[in-house]
Amino acid sequence: MGYAGFGSNLLYERFMTYIEGGTSRFNHKPYRGCADQAPPKESLPITIPYKMYFGNKSGSWGDAGVSFLDLTTETKTLGRMYLITKQQFAEVCAQEGQYDNWYNHVIQLGEHNGIIILTITNRNKRPAYDPVDNYLDVLKMGLKETYPAMTDFKIMKYLVACGTS
Repeated sequence: MGYAGFGSNLLYERFMTYIEGGTSRFNHKPYRGCADQAPPKESLPITIPYKMYFGNKSGSWGDAGVSFLDLTTETKTLGRMYLITKQQFAEVCAQEGQYDNWYNHVIQLGEHNGIIILTITNRNKRPAYDPVDNYLDVLKMGLKETYPAMTDFKIMKYLVACGTS
């Protein structure tokens, strides 16, 4: 199945902390990883038809905002689809936090070569909060890695457009 990441999971190294476990060098948080630690069979850019915004206050990221999707606003969010197993998807969701205030809603985005693509966000719009610089740095690296033709200026313009509302 396909999992579409759109925030810090755009960066392969960051996403792999959910798969392999260990402490992320970006937020210094330990992750348990998945029972099956095999890397994704494929990853590729994907466009998500909802607006990304920064919300909640994440203790993992300096009590600042992290990425969510606004399901009421159709636009283009840049994402990255990872081809992983259903069990890995379930374990990634659990590590992301399936609580009422976090990533409690699975959305089907379509298919790629007959494979269902899912992502997660909150069912409701979360309170808006700006992200910390190191979170934005991870997003910038992930965007550059996933979309290598994007200039630094276009990456900044994209992130500014995401804003906090």
